[in-house]
Parts: sequence; structure tokens; C-alpha cells
Amino acid sequence: MITHTNKVAVLPDPDIPELLRPEDFQLLARPFLKAIAFLFPPSLELDFLPADAPPQEADDSHFCLLLPLQAEGREEPLATLRLQTADKKLVKMLKDDWLLAQAASVVHILTHLRPAFVDAQTGLYNLHALNCTLANGAMFFLVQMGGMRRNLSESLQSCEECARLLRQHADGALFSCGYGLFGVLKKGEENESGPGSARRGARLLQRRLRQEGLRRVQIVYLDAARARSIIAESGLGGFQECLTSADRQGPFGLICGSGPIERRTRRFRLADNEVFHHLQRKWQGQRSFAIAIFRLAIAPEGPSYVWVSQVELKKNIPVLWMDDERTLVCFFPGMAPAEVADRAEQIRTALHEELPDVPIAVGIAGYPCLDYPKRATPANCFKALLHASLLGPGQLVLFDHLTLNVSGDSFFEEGDYHQAIQEYRRGLRLKADDVNLLNSLGVTLGAYGQETQAAECFRRLLALDANNHMALANLGYILLRKGKNAEALAKLELARTVFPASEPLPRELLKSLVQLYLERQREDLALEVLEDWDKLRADSGDDDALYHRQLGLALKGAGQNGKAIRAFEQAMKLAPQDAIALAHLGALYRLHGEGPELGLHFCQQAVRLKWDDAELWHILGDCYLDCGSLDAATRAARQCLRLDPANARGMWLAAQINVQKKNPSQARYWLNRIRKLHTITWEFRESIARALAGLPSTKSGRKSAPAKRAGSRKTGQ
Repeated sequence: MITHTNKVAVLPDPDIPELLRPEDFQLLARPFLKAIAFLFPPSLELDFLPADAPPQEADDSHFCLLLPLQAEGREEPLATLRLQTADKKLVKMLKDDWLLAQAASVVHILTHLRPAFVDAQTGLYNLHALNCTLANGAMFFLVQMGGMRRNLSESLQSCEECARLLRQHADGALFSCGYGLFGVLKKGEENESGPGSARRGARLLQRRLRQEGLRRVQIVYLDAARARSIIAESGLGGFQECLTSADRQGPFGLICGSGPIERRTRRFRLADNEVFHHLQRKWQGQRSFAIAIFRLAIAPEGPSYVWVSQVELKKNIPVLWMDDERTLVCFFPGMAPAEVADRAEQIRTALHEELPDVPIAVGIAGYPCLDYPKRATPANCFKALLHASLLGPGQLVLFDHLTLNVSGDSFFEEGDYHQAIQEYRRGLRLKADDVNLLNSLGVTLGAYGQETQAAECFRRLLALDANNHMALANLGYILLRKGKNAEALAKLELARTVFPASEPLPRELLKSLVQLYLERQREDLALEVLEDWDKLRADSGDDDALYHRQLGLALKGAGQNGKAIRAFEQAMKLAPQDAIALAHLGALYRLHGEGPELGLHFCQQAVRLKWDDAELWHILGDCYLDCGSLDAATRAARQCLRLDPANARGMWLAAQINVQKKNPSQARYWLNRIRKLHTITWEFRESIARALAGLPSTKSGRKSAPAKRAGSRKTGQ
């Protein structure tokens, strides 16, 4: 459980065995009730209620006892065990002392049973628990994150990090299904039902995890009943086809797992296969042809064949088929799409005579076109209709490069990056200098992991339009991910300068600028950008834990520690497992005497949450040094420099430790190593010079390197 001290969430110590949680009694009710049934007479019906459940109404024909289940060291009950029976004599026989003893036995048994349903590595529920709980949910997400690393240890640590992020961003019960594979079980709400709602929820979770820097988040979403049947029949192997299909889409694939694997081109296909076969017979042997598809906004009343026949007679159109109640297909042999436009307008006029109040959109495509086969022509017509829908009701659109941009965006929104890239590239073959296509292709390539090609797209766009704000921002994001921070900062600053005043600055742009300014210790500039971020938060109405954390870092760097503490506390309220905010809050608590022991505890918890962050180990080492625990500080400094051998703060910590240990030669070694770094500020260099001047001189004047331990790196002390 999470306790609260000074209004800040404190995570439990992972070295202490995890106790029962209130949610266990809802999710694991079936196995829990089965395990404790032997404690009570068979005629009693048992079930669990939330601890805050309203009182039960009395019933002369049915008797009910409510037994609070209290865990040791917890003030409030975990849950309530309800005992029901129609036997009034049995109720009178149950003495209070016996019931209290049975309640203690229930808690004892379930405490020892719970580990069987929990994954020891991540602390999430395991597959055994998943099999027992799928009946309690409405929607189920199977989330594939990260991947196998170079060795088992790194894979397990990556798995722990993914579990931490899921706890922070997923709403529902969480399950660990194996390395990199997780389950999320969501309860249904009255306003959230159906595949559309499930897809929106999956996309929201995917976007949040992606903002945390994960490079792979593939989700299979389906209703919980369907997931239960798949797992009961084939285990997790039943999802293999879905996961493979999501993998083909790219690192952020999104697939519906209910029924057969959904076809991403379903809406770009004719509904009636007979119509498609008619078209195949018509275009056989044709070197060129065009197809026009008419889409009515609403289905007409009465038999559709009546008004279709009337149109055929009036316009003498030999080939006109109904695909469904709202869709007409017309074939024009030997004609180009531009030539068909006038004929299509005539047909639409005739349709309006029969259906005067119904908007009719028209999509036209022809063959030959790029590298498309004949069978793709109807799909291109439907893409043109999608394009027409964005322009307003009743529009006529010829398939072109803009259509491919629209269809590419559609595939991108569905998570099918592979197909989106194909659409954008075909569009650029029709118009090589289209800035929207270049930007869309660059964004998709970056999401697909092909960052070098993505950067090339943005550079091509900037060669056409040097002040294109989206290209500047997107190129900056790519350069930042590739570690080219100086060039990234220049692009992002220019993007912020030329961004249209009518458009809100993107959160990603503001977040990246703040990150870069904090790395350069330019807290003044970071605070300026954070003002824009604050306006964006106010306009959207959403509070942002990352904003408060970055605000705390900027205020701390600017020496405004009181405000920084409040910012970090707010970040912890919104994201209790934010390791960075937790560590810096702990350091500030120690600095200002607001609970030195609590501050050290926060720093220790932060390292447990985010083991691979060198800066957190440096902060923990500082706390240990402040406490006088030189050995613990030495271990923290060593781990900091093992994770980041060029970490200037870690070297500074190592130097301070050696000063405390009366080892000036070692301290001088680390200070001289810091001086060789090109990334430190002049203020830091002056501090190093003063520290070196204060060290006693050695007899030989030579700098000695720290002694190496067997099996350790050269960064050891």
C-alpha cells in the first residue's frame, strides 16, 4: 500500500513482503473464497465487499453478517467478508470471539496465498491471476513493450522499468505475462463500451508510454470475455497472430483481437464481391480505364434498383452497379480520370433529380497509376472518397498526391506505419516537393525507428521552406534522440521563434527545450519556456506531472528551493512513482531540515524505482555523504560512474568522499578528470580550481589513479 507523509506518497520498501491490498479482494475473489471456505459452515454463503460498502438492509428471510478484515498495522479494513444464510439458529450460534478469530485466520491465509498470484520480478499480478480475473473486466489490453536486451539481467531490469511506467499511466488491473508482455484489465463504464472506446483507450495508453521514451509499444485490444476464451483455449499463444500483425505495422502497432485479424484496408474495399468480379471482367484486356464511385450521405428510401435504373435510362450508362445501399460504381473503359470528371458530374446531377436532398460524394481513380495493379483501382476510389469527406459533403475528388497524404494519415492513426510510409512515398512520386507529404513521411519514419531517413526528409523540406516550424521541431526531436543536443537545441529554438501565434506550442517542443536548457544549467531560459508550458496546461485543463517535475528542477537550479519543494510535491501527487522528482525532493528535504531521515528514504526509494539513472545515484551518494556514511556514499558514487563514466557530478562526489577520507591524491585525480570535460560550466570550473587549491600537496606531485578492484571498471574508487 502507499502511505502519505507530508502529503507526498511514499512507496513501500520492496525488501518487506507485500501485504494484502484492497483490490485483491475484488480481482482474486474466486480463488480467495475457495481458499477460506473450510473455515466456515457449508451453509454460509461467502463473498467480499469493499470496506466502504453501504450497510446491508435487514431481511427477515435472509440473515447477513459483515466481518471486517483487518491487516496488522493498518487502521482501515482491507475489505468486508459478508456471511449470508437463511438459518437464523446458525447466526445465533456464531459468537463474536469466534468470528474475530476466523477473520484473523482469513487474513493470515490470504496473505500467504497472495504471492501465488503475483509476479516476483515486477510486483504485478501474474498469469495465474489473469486466468482468475478476466471475468471481472470489460476490456483487455495485451501490451508488448521493449524487448530482449544483451543479457538476462538487462532484460529483467527493462521489464521492471516497463512495469513502473504501466503503474504510472495505465488505468486498471495490471498483469505481467512474461518478458516485455503485459496485460491491462479495465472495468467498463456506462459511457465507455464497444471497440471504438477500447481503441481510444489503447491509443491513449500507447501515447502516454511513448511520451516516456519507449521505442516499442504494441497493443492488442479486445473485450475481456473474448480474451478469456482465447487464453482458456490456447494460452498466450492464441494472441501470436495478433502480435505478429501488430509487429508488421511497426513499433506502435495497434490491433483489435476480437474475431479474425482485422484488415487495415477494410474501408478501402468494395462491400460486394460480385461487383468486384464484374469490374474484373470489364477491365480484362483494357490498357486504360477509370472508375467512379458515388457515395450517398444517407441511404435512399424505397427499393434502390428503381432509382438506379432510372439514372441508367436517362444517361445511357451501360455499366452501373450497386455496391451497397449508399454506394454506386461506374466503369469507364479507355478514359482518364480527368475525362471522367465531367461524365461523373452528369451522373450526379441525374441522381440529384431522383434524390434532391441527399449529398453525393464522388471518388475517381484510373489505371495505369504509379505501380498500382488494376485490382487496386477501386481502393484508390475509396481513398479519394475519404479525401472528399474532409472537404465537406458532396465533394468530387480525383485520386492524387493529396489523397495519398490523407490515406497515409489514416493508416498512421491506426498504427500501421508500414502502410502509411508506402502511401506517403507514392504521393511524393506524384509531387516530389509537397511539404506536407515530406513532413508526414519524416514523422512516420521517425516513429518507425528509421531516424536517419526521417532526418533526411525534414532536411529536404527545410531546403524548400527554411522556416517551416513543423519541420524544424520534428528535426529537433530526431536530433535530440540521436544525442546531437547542440544541433537539436538550435532547431527547436528556431521552431519556437517561427511558430504561428495562432497555434499553441506543442507540449513535445516545450518539454524538449526545457530538458536541453536544464542540461546546460540555463534555468533562466527553462523557466521562460515553462511559462509557455503553464499556459498550455491551463488551456487544456489537464495537470501534468512532468511539468511540475521540470519546474522543480529549474527552480532548484535557480536557488528557489522553497518553490522547488512545492513543485516536486505536486509532481509526486500526480505521479507517485516519479523517481526523479522523488530523489530531488528527498535531497531538498535534507538540505532544509524538513525530515532528514525522510529525505534519505526518498532517495533510496528513487534508486529502487529507477536503478539505471546515474544522476539518482549521485543524489543518493550526496545524502549518504551528508549523513557521514562514507562507505555507502562510495558505493553510490561507484554505481553512478559505472552507469555514466563521464558524469561530472559523480566525479565531484568521488572527490568529496576522498577529501573526507583524507586521501588528497585520489581527490585530485577525480577533480582533474572533471576539468578535462568540455560540458561543464565556468562556474563549475572555478569550484574545481578552488577545491584543487585547498588540497594539500603530495610529495611527488604525481596524480595517482584509484586502485582497481578485481572485476571492476576503472571508475571504481
